[in-house]
Amino acid sequence: MAGLLAAYWGVDLLVAMSPDALPDFVRVGIDLRVLWFTFGVCVAAGLLAGMVPAITASRSSLSAVMNTAGRSDGGSSTMLRRGFVTVEIALAVVLLIGAGLMLRTMGQLQQVDTGFRPGGLVTMRLALPFPSPDDDTTPQRLSIFSRTLLEHVRGVPGVTSASLSSDVPLGTSTSATNLRIDDRETRVRVYRHLVSPGHFQTIGAPLLEGRDFTDDDRETTGERRIIVSRAMAARYWPAGGALHQRVWRDEQAYEIVGVVGDLQHRRLLEPDSADPDIYIPLYQQPAPAFAVLVRTASAPEPVVAAIRQILAKLDPTAPVFQVETGEQLLRRQTSGVRFISTLFGAFAFVALLLTVIGIYGVTAYVVSRQTRQVGIRMALGATPASVFRLVLSGGVALVAAGLALGTLAAMGLTRILSRLVYGISATDPLTFAAVIALFAVVAVLACLVPAVKATRIDPLRALRSE
Repeated sequence: MAGLLAAYWGVDLLVAMSPDALPDFVRVGIDLRVLWFTFGVCVAAGLLAGMVPAITASRSSLSAVMNTAGRSDGGSSTMLRRGFVTVEIALAVVLLIGAGLMLRTMGQLQQVDTGFRPGGLVTMRLALPFPSPDDDTTPQRLSIFSRTLLEHVRGVPGVTSASLSSDVPLGTSTSATNLRIDDRETRVRVYRHLVSPGHFQTIGAPLLEGRDFTDDDRETTGERRIIVSRAMAARYWPAGGALHQRVWRDEQAYEIVGVVGDLQHRRLLEPDSADPDIYIPLYQQPAPAFAVLVRTASAPEPVVAAIRQILAKLDPTAPVFQVETGEQLLRRQTSGVRFISTLFGAFAFVALLLTVIGIYGVTAYVVSRQTRQVGIRMALGATPASVFRLVLSGGVALVAAGLALGTLAAMGLTRILSRLVYGISATDPLTFAAVIALFAVVAVLACLVPAVKATRIDPLRALRSE
């Protein structure tokens, strides 16, 4: 019943920590089939745990019971108990090492260079009414609306810079296109981003070479301007000199006027082999759906409210959605790893707690069954310190066996996490050493109480209890 209450509240907690918002038609709760399965496993475990001692007791003779009264258990039962606890320790070690790997991965992800500054950045998306394809004035009207909106947004109190873009960093929404470079016949695939002047200043991306876009770059006649990422410049012009080079897209020539640092557009850990990025002036190819990005030195809520009022005046039919800060964009990319880390940590904590209880229980039970032996040793001259070492060594040997077994199992099983960890290996020595040290300290502490209790046994009372 206690487990059912914990599950009832725990499901809601897990849903709240889930990495993505669940659709409305998804109902997460305690499933009856899972509940009955768990009930069956618990009953089977209880029957199995009681079956071995029941069979052993049924086969015992009266004379054997009388002769062994007050003495320690037989070797087989003691070995069985120690074997169970050893396996329990090994399983807990595997879970703790898994949790440690995921926690270290979270630390490594926090140090990833995203290419922009999340702090103080606010992004929001808007969609204008879908234009008619027969209206030739649509591009001009969209361009005028975009420039007007940007001028008003830059005048909002607290906004230090603002820009418009077809997408946002780590927003997963990008568009690919093909380019022809110089006189090469083969085309290369790149990701295209439409941005307004001042975009790189707003998001905090470094301009490595050349210049940013200006209002003059909105002209659609003649040769157009383009900015490329550092990855593209290094891939196709490795000796340098990407500036003023020309690329073609659908017979349209573009001159490279700047090189900007690499940004994480689609996901946090973009591989080096991924297609590079290019940036085109937004006013040359205006679209009805785009994003507004602002950098603010104050709280984002008043700024967002002011921008909503500006949009309501310019076009009341344009909805604003996906309002997110730079920290939220980054947090969304790490939410999956954070969720797995939380699960591992919760299961590892429960396993560690159960293991400590098991170590304490077995050690205390063995001491209680060996009261007569301890009394004889102390009557023959054994010191409390020697009795303490004797009991503690038994618990330490149990812990050492479980740690060794768990470490070997973890070295094989944690390879499953190789696709989830970042910046470390699935057999990270530091994580293994830290978990083993932590577990060893906690397990030894669990053995101290029975060991101290054994040193306080009165030899006379122990012998009279026979």
